[in-house]
Amino acid sequence: MEMIPHATVLQSVQFELPSTKTSVPEMYMWIDYNDTQPPVGKLENPQGDAINNLQNVRIRESPSDYNILPAFFAAFPFNMTTGTRRYHAMRFNSTINCEFLSKDKFPIDCPGNKPYNTSIEVRNSTSLSELRICVPGTWGTSPWTLSRNRQDIKEEVYLQLWDNSDKNTSSTIHCSSATTRGYFELGNYRTNGAYGPLLEKWPSPRVMGRDFNDKGFACTSGDAGSCSGPQSYVPTEW
Repeated sequence: MEMIPHATVLQSVQFELPSTKTSVPEMYMWIDYNDTQPPVGKLENPQGDAINNLQNVRIRESPSDYNILPAFFAAFPFNMTTGTRRYHAMRFNSTINCEFLSKDKFPIDCPGNKPYNTSIEVRNSTSLSELRICVPGTWGTSPWTLSRNRQDIKEEVYLQLWDNSDKNTSSTIHCSSATTRGYFELGNYRTNGAYGPLLEKWPSPRVMGRDFNDKGFACTSGDAGSCSGPQSYVPTEW
């Protein structure tokens, strides 16, 4: 992610936004059941894909609130399984909080080494409206690193809409986001189809071989205790 040109992402977002609808199913949106009631196997969603839409990207107000579930996005369709293969995939999720501020709270000088700072004006014969935008930070750079460990970043934006047609009134909004990028295990035969939680750290080779190994020894001699033959997939019930 840290090597993707920001212009490529910006163009993609601009292309998708006009046609985005909150009620339309999102193929790559995963409902984070691991944060609420971890599944014991591959999920059977009684509502079908209808639950996988942006209307359901919310934070629960209480532990018993299962109607509103947190979610994350991955490069694979929701609830995908990998058979006998054990595989980790990247996941990505954000939470956003916005609040109204007094107009004097809009930064006079947008902070950062290279902030994104612009304004858009709309004029007619009787009025003037202006939208001011301030995104603090360093525009065009990536906050991500090559590490596969969990990474958390924070971002913010200030928006101010000014209109001289209504006694020079203005509205100022500050939005902040917390974004997490990490890896999780896709559902597979060894986990009964249940996908894994977000990993805090990428497993070491020792941990990967111990906890995420999808191979074993297949013995044809009838003596599994002394088998040293080639590795192959071994059903759990052997």
